[in-house]
Amino acid sequence: MKPTKEERKQEIHKVIAQYKLDIVKRRSSQDWPGIARAYKEIAQAYLFIQEWDQALDAFERSCKIYQKLSNKVPLSGIYASMGNVFYFKSQWDMALKLYEKGLALKKDLEDWAGIAKIYNNMGSVHARSGNLQEALKWYPRSLEIKEDLEDLAGKVVTYNNLALVFDLQEDWEKAHQFYNYSLQIKEELGDLLGMSHIWWSKALVYREQKKYREAIELMERSLAVRQDFGHRDLEGNKAVLAGLKKELSQDLE
Repeated sequence: MKPTKEERKQEIHKVIAQYKLDIVKRRSSQDWPGIARAYKEIAQAYLFIQEWDQALDAFERSCKIYQKLSNKVPLSGIYASMGNVFYFKSQWDMALKLYEKGLALKKDLEDWAGIAKIYNNMGSVHARSGNLQEALKWYPRSLEIKEDLEDLAGKVVTYNNLALVFDLQEDWEKAHQFYNYSLQIKEELGDLLGMSHIWWSKALVYREQKKYREAIELMERSLAVRQDFGHRDLEGNKAVLAGLKKELSQDLE
Protein backbone atom coordinates (compact mmCIF):
# COMPACT_ATOMS: atom_id res chain seq x y z
CA MET A 1 0.00 0.00 0.00
CA LYS A 2 1.39 3.36 -1.05
CA PRO A 3 1.92 5.94 1.71
CA THR A 4 -0.47 8.89 1.69
CA LYS A 5 0.69 12.39 0.87
CA GLU A 6 0.56 13.29 4.57
CA GLU A 7 2.57 10.20 5.52
CA ARG A 8 5.25 11.07 2.95
CA LYS A 9 5.35 14.60 4.31
CA GLN A 10 5.86 13.32 7.85
CA GLU A 11 8.73 11.11 6.68
CA ILE A 12 10.39 14.06 4.95
CA HIS A 13 10.12 16.12 8.14
CA LYS A 14 11.87 13.31 10.03
CA VAL A 15 14.71 13.44 7.52
CA ILE A 16 14.90 17.23 7.90
CA ALA A 17 15.11 16.85 11.68
CA GLN A 18 18.09 14.50 11.27
CA TYR A 19 19.86 17.02 9.05
CA LYS A 20 19.28 19.73 11.65
CA LEU A 21 20.86 17.52 14.33
CA ASP A 22 23.77 16.93 11.97
CA ILE A 23 24.24 20.69 11.61
CA VAL A 24 24.47 21.09 15.40
CA LYS A 25 27.23 18.45 15.54
CA ARG A 26 29.13 19.98 12.64
CA ARG A 27 29.04 23.44 14.21
CA SER A 28 31.11 22.18 17.14
CA SER A 29 33.91 21.25 14.73
CA GLN A 30 33.26 24.25 12.46
CA ASP A 31 32.71 21.99 9.47
CA TRP A 32 31.32 24.75 7.27
CA PRO A 33 31.28 22.80 3.98
CA GLY A 34 29.35 20.03 5.75
CA ILE A 35 26.91 22.54 7.24
CA ALA A 36 26.36 24.15 3.83
CA ARG A 37 25.64 20.73 2.30
CA ALA A 38 23.20 19.89 5.09
CA TYR A 39 21.28 23.15 4.61
CA LYS A 40 21.15 22.43 0.88
CA GLU A 41 19.71 18.96 1.55
CA ILE A 42 17.15 20.48 3.93
CA ALA A 43 16.14 22.97 1.24
CA GLN A 44 15.73 20.21 -1.34
CA ALA A 45 13.58 18.25 1.12
CA TYR A 46 11.31 21.24 1.74
CA LEU A 47 11.17 21.76 -2.03
CA PHE A 48 9.97 18.18 -2.48
CA ILE A 49 6.99 18.76 -0.16
CA GLN A 50 6.34 22.23 -1.63
CA GLU A 51 7.09 24.21 1.52
CA TRP A 52 8.55 27.08 -0.47
CA ASP A 53 9.41 29.60 2.24
CA GLN A 54 11.22 27.01 4.37
CA ALA A 55 13.11 25.88 1.27
CA LEU A 56 14.21 29.44 0.53
CA ASP A 57 15.37 29.95 4.11
CA ALA A 58 17.54 26.82 3.99
CA PHE A 59 18.90 27.67 0.53
CA GLU A 60 19.84 31.16 1.75
CA ARG A 61 21.70 29.74 4.76
CA SER A 62 23.60 27.36 2.51
CA CYS A 63 24.24 30.14 0.02
CA LYS A 64 25.83 32.46 2.62
CA ILE A 65 28.29 29.77 3.66
CA TYR A 66 29.26 28.86 0.11
CA GLN A 67 29.76 32.57 -0.65
CA LYS A 68 32.24 32.82 2.23
CA LEU A 69 33.95 29.65 1.00
CA SER A 70 34.02 31.04 -2.59
CA ASN A 71 32.71 27.69 -3.83
CA LYS A 72 31.13 28.47 -7.19
CA VAL A 73 29.99 24.96 -8.12
CA PRO A 74 27.33 24.40 -5.42
CA LEU A 75 26.57 28.13 -5.33
CA SER A 76 25.58 28.15 -9.01
CA GLY A 77 23.17 25.27 -8.39
CA ILE A 78 21.66 26.92 -5.33
CA TYR A 79 20.96 30.15 -7.22
CA ALA A 80 19.22 28.10 -9.93
CA SER A 81 17.22 26.16 -7.33
CA MET A 82 16.16 29.38 -5.60
CA GLY A 83 15.07 30.65 -9.01
CA ASN A 84 12.91 27.54 -9.31
CA VAL A 85 11.29 28.25 -5.94
CA PHE A 86 10.37 31.79 -6.98
CA TYR A 87 9.06 30.34 -10.26
CA PHE A 88 6.76 28.01 -8.31
CA LYS A 89 5.65 31.04 -6.25
CA SER A 90 4.93 32.96 -9.50
CA GLN A 91 7.39 35.68 -8.45
CA TRP A 92 8.80 36.17 -11.93
CA ASP A 93 11.21 39.07 -11.32
CA MET A 94 12.87 37.29 -8.40
CA ALA A 95 13.05 34.05 -10.39
CA LEU A 96 14.86 35.82 -13.24
CA LYS A 97 17.20 37.59 -10.81
CA LEU A 98 18.30 34.29 -9.26
CA TYR A 99 18.55 32.52 -12.62
CA GLU A 100 20.82 35.32 -13.87
CA LYS A 101 23.08 34.91 -10.82
CA GLY A 102 23.25 31.18 -11.41
CA LEU A 103 23.85 31.72 -15.12
CA ALA A 104 26.83 33.99 -14.51
CA LEU A 105 28.51 31.33 -12.38
CA LYS A 106 27.61 28.51 -14.77
CA LYS A 107 29.29 30.47 -17.57
CA ASP A 108 32.43 30.99 -15.45
CA LEU A 109 32.47 27.24 -14.80
CA GLU A 110 31.67 26.41 -18.44
CA ASP A 111 28.88 24.18 -17.17
CA TRP A 112 27.04 23.88 -20.47
CA ALA A 113 24.39 21.47 -19.22
CA GLY A 114 23.61 23.86 -16.37
CA ILE A 115 23.54 26.84 -18.74
CA ALA A 116 21.08 25.03 -21.01
CA LYS A 117 18.76 24.31 -18.08
CA ILE A 118 18.77 27.92 -16.92
CA TYR A 119 18.11 29.19 -20.46
CA ASN A 120 15.12 26.82 -20.60
CA ASN A 121 13.86 27.97 -17.21
CA MET A 122 14.22 31.64 -18.10
CA GLY A 123 12.15 30.93 -21.18
CA SER A 124 9.52 29.34 -18.96
CA VAL A 125 9.41 32.39 -16.68
CA HIS A 126 8.73 34.62 -19.68
CA ALA A 127 6.15 32.18 -21.06
CA ARG A 128 4.27 31.92 -17.76
CA SER A 129 4.30 35.68 -17.28
CA GLY A 130 2.79 36.15 -20.74
CA ASN A 131 5.91 37.44 -22.50
CA LEU A 132 5.82 34.84 -25.26
CA GLN A 133 8.18 36.60 -27.67
CA GLU A 134 10.86 36.79 -24.99
CA ALA A 135 10.34 33.10 -24.22
CA LEU A 136 11.03 32.33 -27.88
CA LYS A 137 14.45 33.98 -27.50
CA TRP A 138 15.54 31.75 -24.60
CA TYR A 139 14.23 28.31 -25.54
CA PRO A 140 16.25 28.08 -28.79
CA ARG A 141 19.43 29.01 -26.87
CA SER A 142 18.77 26.12 -24.53
CA LEU A 143 17.99 23.80 -27.41
CA GLU A 144 21.19 24.64 -29.29
CA ILE A 145 23.34 23.59 -26.33
CA LYS A 146 21.28 20.46 -25.67
CA GLU A 147 21.72 19.42 -29.29
CA ASP A 148 25.51 19.81 -28.96
CA LEU A 149 25.43 17.76 -25.74
CA GLU A 150 23.09 15.16 -27.29
CA ASP A 151 20.84 15.66 -24.27
CA LEU A 152 17.74 13.83 -25.50
CA ALA A 153 15.72 14.23 -22.28
CA GLY A 154 16.54 17.92 -22.14
CA LYS A 155 15.58 18.40 -25.77
CA VAL A 156 12.17 16.86 -25.08
CA VAL A 157 11.55 19.36 -22.26
CA THR A 158 12.41 22.35 -24.45
CA TYR A 159 10.56 21.03 -27.51
CA ASN A 160 7.44 20.66 -25.35
CA ASN A 161 7.88 24.17 -23.96
CA LEU A 162 8.21 25.60 -27.46
CA ALA A 163 5.10 23.68 -28.50
CA LEU A 164 3.20 25.20 -25.58
CA VAL A 165 4.25 28.73 -26.54
CA PHE A 166 3.14 28.22 -30.14
CA ASP A 167 -0.10 26.73 -28.83
CA LEU A 168 -0.69 29.88 -26.76
CA GLN A 169 -0.01 31.94 -29.89
CA GLU A 170 -2.53 29.75 -31.75
CA ASP A 171 0.18 28.74 -34.20
CA TRP A 172 -1.16 25.20 -34.32
CA GLU A 173 1.14 23.94 -37.06
CA LYS A 174 4.30 24.82 -35.14
CA ALA A 175 2.82 23.48 -31.90
CA HIS A 176 2.28 20.09 -33.54
CA GLN A 177 5.70 20.30 -35.18
CA PHE A 178 7.53 20.61 -31.86
CA TYR A 179 5.39 17.99 -30.15
CA ASN A 180 6.28 15.69 -33.04
CA TYR A 181 9.98 16.34 -32.44
CA SER A 182 9.47 15.24 -28.82
CA LEU A 183 7.42 12.26 -29.89
CA GLN A 184 10.17 11.06 -32.22
CA ILE A 185 12.67 11.01 -29.34
CA LYS A 186 10.24 9.21 -27.04
CA GLU A 187 9.62 6.61 -29.76
CA GLU A 188 13.38 6.09 -30.20
CA LEU A 189 13.74 5.62 -26.44
CA GLY A 190 10.75 3.27 -26.27
CA ASP A 191 9.19 5.51 -23.61
CA LEU A 192 5.51 4.59 -23.91
CA LEU A 193 4.36 6.68 -20.96
CA GLY A 194 6.25 9.69 -22.32
CA MET A 195 4.62 9.12 -25.70
CA SER A 196 1.21 9.08 -24.01
CA HIS A 197 1.89 12.51 -22.48
CA ILE A 198 2.71 13.97 -25.89
CA TRP A 199 -0.31 12.34 -27.54
CA TRP A 200 -2.46 13.97 -24.87
CA SER A 201 -0.83 17.37 -25.42
CA LYS A 202 -1.36 17.11 -29.18
CA ALA A 203 -4.97 16.07 -28.55
CA LEU A 204 -5.53 19.26 -26.56
CA VAL A 205 -4.17 21.29 -29.48
CA TYR A 206 -6.55 19.49 -31.84
CA ARG A 207 -9.39 20.26 -29.44
CA GLU A 208 -8.53 23.97 -29.59
CA GLN A 209 -8.54 23.68 -33.39
CA LYS A 210 -11.98 22.08 -33.10
CA LYS A 211 -10.60 18.97 -34.79
CA TYR A 212 -12.49 16.77 -32.37
CA ARG A 213 -12.09 13.43 -34.13
CA GLU A 214 -8.30 13.76 -34.22
CA ALA A 215 -8.34 14.85 -30.57
CA ILE A 216 -10.47 11.88 -29.52
CA GLU A 217 -8.26 9.42 -31.41
CA LEU A 218 -5.11 10.64 -29.64
CA MET A 219 -6.80 10.84 -26.24
CA GLU A 220 -7.95 7.23 -26.56
CA ARG A 221 -4.45 6.14 -27.59
CA SER A 222 -2.96 8.03 -24.63
CA LEU A 223 -5.49 6.62 -22.16
CA ALA A 224 -4.81 3.04 -23.27
CA VAL A 225 -1.18 3.46 -22.19
CA ARG A 226 -2.00 5.39 -19.02
CA GLN A 227 -4.45 2.66 -18.02
CA ASP A 228 -1.63 0.10 -18.14
CA PHE A 229 0.62 2.32 -16.01
CA GLY A 230 -2.09 3.23 -13.49
CA HIS A 231 -1.55 6.93 -14.16
CA ARG A 232 -2.68 9.18 -11.31
CA ASP A 233 -4.63 11.50 -13.66
CA LEU A 234 -6.47 8.64 -15.35
CA GLU A 235 -9.97 9.40 -14.06
CA GLY A 236 -9.67 13.10 -14.81
CA ASN A 237 -8.42 12.31 -18.32
CA LYS A 238 -11.37 9.99 -18.89
CA ALA A 239 -13.73 12.79 -17.87
CA VAL A 240 -12.11 15.15 -20.39
CA LEU A 241 -12.49 12.56 -23.15
CA ALA A 242 -16.14 11.92 -22.23
CA GLY A 243 -16.83 15.65 -22.33
CA LEU A 244 -15.21 15.95 -25.74
CA LYS A 245 -17.25 13.06 -27.13
CA LYS A 246 -20.40 14.69 -25.79
CA GLU A 247 -19.42 17.99 -27.42
CA LEU A 248 -18.85 16.21 -30.74
CA SER A 249 -22.23 14.45 -30.58
CA GLN A 250 -23.97 17.79 -30.09
CA ASP A 251 -22.58 18.93 -33.43
CA LEU A 252 -24.48 16.14 -35.20
CA GLU A 253 -28.15 16.08 -36.17
